[in-house]
Amino acid sequence: MPVCLRGIPCAGQEVGHSSSGGPVWPRGITNDMQSKPRKEGSEPIMKVTRSAATTTTIRVLVLAFAALTVLGTVSPSVAQPAYGRMPYVWGDNAYRQLGTGDTADRLTPAQTYRLPKLASVAAGWAHSLAITRDGRMLAWGDNDYGQLGDGSTASRYLPADGPSLPGLVSVVAGREHSLALLADGTVWAWGRNNYGQLGDGTTSNRYAPVQVQNLTNIVQIATNQYSNVALRADGTVWAWGYNYYGQLGDGTFTNRSTPVQVVGITTAVAVDAGFRHSGAVLADGTVRLWGENTYGQLGDGTTTDRSTPVQPLGLPSIISIAAGGGYTLFLATDGRVFAAGYNGNGALGDGTTTNRSTPVQVPGLSGVTAVEAGTASYARVADGTWRSWGYNYYGAVGDWTFTNRLSPVTPGPAPAFASLGTQYNHVLALTEDGELWVWGRNNSSQLGLTDGTTGDVPVPSPASGLRGVVQIAGGYRHCVALCGDGTVWTWGEGADGRLGLGPGFDADRSVPTMVTALMGRRAVAVAAGLFHSLALLEDGTVWAWGYNVYGQLGDASVDTRTVPVRVYNLTNVVAIAAGSYHSLALLEDGTVWAWGYNYYGQLGDGTTTNRAVPVKTIGISNAVAVAAGYHHSLALLADGTIKAWGYNYNGELGDGTTTNRTTPVTVSGLSGVSQIAAGGDHSLALRGMQAYAWGYNGYGQLGDGTTTNRTTPVAVSGMTSTVAIAAGYNHSYGLLSNGQVRSWGRNADGQLGNGTRTDSSVKVAVSGLTDIENVFAGWYSGYALPRRASSSLVVSNASGRAGQTVQLAALLTDGTNPLSGRSIAFSVAGTHAGSSQTDASGVATLAYQIPGALDPGDHVIRAAFAGDGNYTGSTGEGTLTVLKGDTSCYTIDRSGTISDSVVLRGYLKRISDNAWLDGKTVAFSIDGTLVGSATTGATGTSGRADLTWTITDGPATRTILAEFAGDASYNGSSGTATLTANTVATKMSGLNRDGKITSYRIFKAWLWRMDNSPVRNKTIAFKLDGTQIGTDVTRTTGLAQIGYTIADGAGAGTRTILAEWAGDGGYLASSCANTLTVYKATPYIWVMPRSVPQGGVVRLYAYFRRLADYQKQEGKTVTWRVDGTWIADVVTGTGADAGIARYQYNSVEAPGAHTMRCEFAGDAWLDAGYGEGTLTIY
Repeated sequence: MPVCLRGIPCAGQEVGHSSSGGPVWPRGITNDMQSKPRKEGSEPIMKVTRSAATTTTIRVLVLAFAALTVLGTVSPSVAQPAYGRMPYVWGDNAYRQLGTGDTADRLTPAQTYRLPKLASVAAGWAHSLAITRDGRMLAWGDNDYGQLGDGSTASRYLPADGPSLPGLVSVVAGREHSLALLADGTVWAWGRNNYGQLGDGTTSNRYAPVQVQNLTNIVQIATNQYSNVALRADGTVWAWGYNYYGQLGDGTFTNRSTPVQVVGITTAVAVDAGFRHSGAVLADGTVRLWGENTYGQLGDGTTTDRSTPVQPLGLPSIISIAAGGGYTLFLATDGRVFAAGYNGNGALGDGTTTNRSTPVQVPGLSGVTAVEAGTASYARVADGTWRSWGYNYYGAVGDWTFTNRLSPVTPGPAPAFASLGTQYNHVLALTEDGELWVWGRNNSSQLGLTDGTTGDVPVPSPASGLRGVVQIAGGYRHCVALCGDGTVWTWGEGADGRLGLGPGFDADRSVPTMVTALMGRRAVAVAAGLFHSLALLEDGTVWAWGYNVYGQLGDASVDTRTVPVRVYNLTNVVAIAAGSYHSLALLEDGTVWAWGYNYYGQLGDGTTTNRAVPVKTIGISNAVAVAAGYHHSLALLADGTIKAWGYNYNGELGDGTTTNRTTPVTVSGLSGVSQIAAGGDHSLALRGMQAYAWGYNGYGQLGDGTTTNRTTPVAVSGMTSTVAIAAGYNHSYGLLSNGQVRSWGRNADGQLGNGTRTDSSVKVAVSGLTDIENVFAGWYSGYALPRRASSSLVVSNASGRAGQTVQLAALLTDGTNPLSGRSIAFSVAGTHAGSSQTDASGVATLAYQIPGALDPGDHVIRAAFAGDGNYTGSTGEGTLTVLKGDTSCYTIDRSGTISDSVVLRGYLKRISDNAWLDGKTVAFSIDGTLVGSATTGATGTSGRADLTWTITDGPATRTILAEFAGDASYNGSSGTATLTANTVATKMSGLNRDGKITSYRIFKAWLWRMDNSPVRNKTIAFKLDGTQIGTDVTRTTGLAQIGYTIADGAGAGTRTILAEWAGDGGYLASSCANTLTVYKATPYIWVMPRSVPQGGVVRLYAYFRRLADYQKQEGKTVTWRVDGTWIADVVTGTGADAGIARYQYNSVEAPGAHTMRCEFAGDAWLDAGYGEGTLTIY
């Protein structure tokens, strides 16, 4: 079971279908198209599309139908006006669909309405004035008293020439009268004169200008309801007209029919007039006001009317004032705005409705450059946009509502306005390029939007007409146009929101009006169905508005929309088409999607179920163009063949049958097709330069000289040099290579454009059209755009390093003259870089920062002008030479404890713009020894390279070097910093030792950190009783050891072993003391045997050695005994007798064997011992 979203029909569920199976008709439209064959209507606008072989980039050329350049040899175009080429229109105009400002059919081509560029505007009570840039006056709106100055009292609904006055400087509009200031300093007036407001000494109305008496050297004029003020060059102010409240400032309350001087003002620099009060700004920045003060509008702290000027209280230095309906605005030199007077509708902008008799600051406004006041208030801020607030019953605030605003809001959407004029409840605003925008009250057509439409307009709306048209789409009774600046304009019948102008704006429009809801969303194509409209935006989305009972707007509803809504879930669209009640979209991937009415299978999804959201047409994946007829659809494939589906009663699918198709079938016998178009019940194709047609032919719309329907394509007679085709409901057009247009088919409304209403089954010439670039078809009308002049782009070369900002520059000309104000798109190496406008010299410049990804070398700069209403597009190329970039590599000081890890950190950036560089290798060295490398950006921080390194033993202060060696894009660089290796406290332990003198012992000591981890590779000195006896380097276990043979020293006893670590930059010194216990050495005494006669001399002889090493013992006292009897104490000899103990005596012993003993009693170094030998006496 399908899942149904709210407002989206499920499978088998139809939307808005009548019980008879036909469509439900919108209000006011009868079902006059349902007989078979039908007699009226279809989707006419099949844009010129490309052939499959033209390019591989579908998006570009599928959209290019909107500005297709005519192929073949065409003579140069006549120069178009500065505001862009004007379209030619002809045919049915009953519902103003030709945009000519009236409802008269055109049997031959005419041009749509267009207001010239304006220099200034003035808004009265119900009429408006303007001065064109060439110095002409325009006037429109109410004319009951001759205030338009054309010699009549006939009101005008559109701007038309006003009175001709030489040297026109400025105009102002009062309630029902008008004034003009001329370059010679005189003032002229016309219109109502009941209070003498025309200043000609009478109270007679004037329908043409008369000179205001006794005024010379005037530099500024202002008017209110029935009185006026004028500023002379000498700083005096003059006034005339109604004076009931003292608004003439002459000290009386008497009306004046000629100017009188305002009392006490001689240094004025600006003046203005409100409803019943007037004012002046003086050269010293102070203000004077006079006249009505009922609401405190004079700002003097009272509500007393003043017939002479008074100074408002508490104001800073003022540069201008704006006097409105019972209140005054003051613009300070510092850009702040103050207000005083009537506040019942929020005109003071302070968030309240409390009247103020002294000025209060308007909150939230700063940097203001201009103020205007009527019944609502206006302020221009620094960026050129305006803020508005106050009375909004007629939409004068311009914020899409009719709700009073107590604080400033931004009107719009709207462009920046250079100037703004208002007097009562309507607003006229001018852009920098002289385009007129209007909003507010329109009861007398004072907005100049249409011929008789009087609906108020609560949002700024353009009133200048079309500018630079590139595509036109005609609906049943309305029309949609796309301009080169991406704006969308509509005109004709406004019912059901098909003009897209918003709620309440369903009145017919006889002149083009911008769809302001699409401002800021640049459109690239438009399409018009029977009662709905589509726009494709450059972001690939589609927007729709108008009648929606079958879901043809694709917004998941069946609700009529008066402003554009986005088509549901469509992106990457490159072309659109609109049938009677269904819509098509071609996606970038070549698929086709459809939505809306599907009774005849025209959506191509295999069903006849209406769809309120797009569904994919079955079996199409390589389309390059689409077209929608009344109830059938076409798709041109990349291989040049055509698929068709939907209604086929008249053979419009071209498959040789009259069977309706719910899935696409191939049009028979056509290949190599470059363009398609779909009419009401007929279809067109262009192969080479020959046009083909098939389907319904009751009016000769197939152009084959018959009125016989065709179920397969036939050649259009004589159309062998065709470059573009278009199909209306029952008529067709072909654009020839020579720029002329041919037409055939029904002509009841003059849609063939040949000056008759006679149908034709063969081609006829559209009268007077040459050098045409595009042709489009409406339901019963035709549209053509004149050929544009060519343009040329020359691109300058540039050079720089990555990260550096360079100027891309391109010169746009028509071959000779510079073209200003055009948008130029720049790309570098195929990547879009941005766009800029050409200046007065035709040069567009773009600040471009060379990206790091752009390798050194030469790269293509491409500039593209897309074309506009006057000129074709053009491109140019230059070279950007990218030099190797200079870099800055640096590191930062680090510190850590030896054997601990530290993060060595390097940074790398471009010098040109200080941009961080990623993906580059930075090598790190410590005191000149490479310790590793890291890649910038690898840790997630741009431009940073981190290397984790364990601090080795070494000095406390070391040098870190971070070095980028350079690569193909960047030069190398390096930087240094300091590594501080923090010292580590240590401790030592050792072992006690013992041994006899001359014995060999191993002295051991261990070096530890305080956490008991061993410290290796450190030199330990061993000392014995303070004397160093050796060194050793600690092992991985922290052990150091030396071998030692115990020296004589002080003899037996204890000695101190000291193991000592002297410390270095990383580890602090430490030591340990242990005891060496020394024992006496073992002596060795050898006694030489002797044999002597009794009584003879006995020579005692003994060797005295240390047993361990046989060291001769010198100077040792030994005792000789014979048979235990002491003989003598002898000291061992030295030198040659070292270690020998000698002694002789005369024998007294009896013969026989006797024992000789040499005894050593022991000392500090040797134990006691003795040696024995035999003494033989004979």
